[in-house]
Amino acid sequence: MKQCIDVLIEYFKVELPLLESSYNWKIPKIEGFHLIDEKGYSPNVQLKKYLSTKWAKANIEEQYNLSKVVVSDWGGVKGNKASTLAAYVHELRKGTPKLPLKGIASYSKIFSIADMEKYAIYDARVAVCLNAIQWNEGLQRGIAFNYIAGRNNITGHQTNKIGFAHRNEFLTVNLVNNGWESVMKNETYQVYLDVLNECLKKLPDHKLYDLEMVLFANAEKECVKAINSLPNNDEFDYKPNKVGSEYMHDASHKITKKSKAEKVFDENPNKTRPEILALFKSEAGLTDAGASTYYQMIRSNRATEMECN
Repeated sequence: MKQCIDVLIEYFKVELPLLESSYNWKIPKIEGFHLIDEKGYSPNVQLKKYLSTKWAKANIEEQYNLSKVVVSDWGGVKGNKASTLAAYVHELRKGTPKLPLKGIASYSKIFSIADMEKYAIYDARVAVCLNAIQWNEGLQRGIAFNYIAGRNNITGHQTNKIGFAHRNEFLTVNLVNNGWESVMKNETYQVYLDVLNECLKKLPDHKLYDLEMVLFANAEKECVKAINSLPNNDEFDYKPNKVGSEYMHDASHKITKKSKAEKVFDENPNKTRPEILALFKSEAGLTDAGASTYYQMIRSNRATEMECN
């Protein structure tokens, strides 16, 4: 574990000062919060603190409602039932909650708002970035963090089986076979928190969420670097898309109507069905019937993926 921590500390020292420009998550409409549609590190930290303050003052019913805001409205994860979110709230209120791999992308968002000093988000991007950083630094004894379902063509697309998390070289089983330390699935979150907290001991001017935000922001960059380091690998042609922090992979994967529709769906988590259908037609070139069909298919696929998160 020490090698991993040492590498991450040095990595964070370089990347933390760049967070203002590297972190570009767009803030959706959140009731009572004024920085709608803002991007960047500072607005998102303000939102975290705003939600955390509300959580601290909320009764359990209000926390149920806030959990949906955190996971669905802010986090863009739409597949959770109300009963699932309520179960995460109840688990957190036990004081020493269980921390399984299943549901981690959702419950870690809730936990990170409830206690910003103790918990940090662990999602698909964070998981792959941890492994990509270690790979790029040439670690022989790294920690093989477990992946979770994602839908990004670069970091890992669960449905299409492409991206970093689905390359044979980066599968956790193969990393472990090559000398990396395995992590039991249901110990993933605790190991992650332990590693970040060890890093913080050498980074006293920063917070737990700062480290998580670096990992989230740099996931694609580090995955591209790792993939392009492989022998006999054609370098991917990546270019920034209109969002700025995302990348389009147009070298090995043809941009189809389906991929355009998926991109529209994923980038507009808070739009209504009619609004999405209109975008499918204007941006993906779909007919009325095609837009409706793709909407149902993509929505179903995303719900299935989120069951793993």
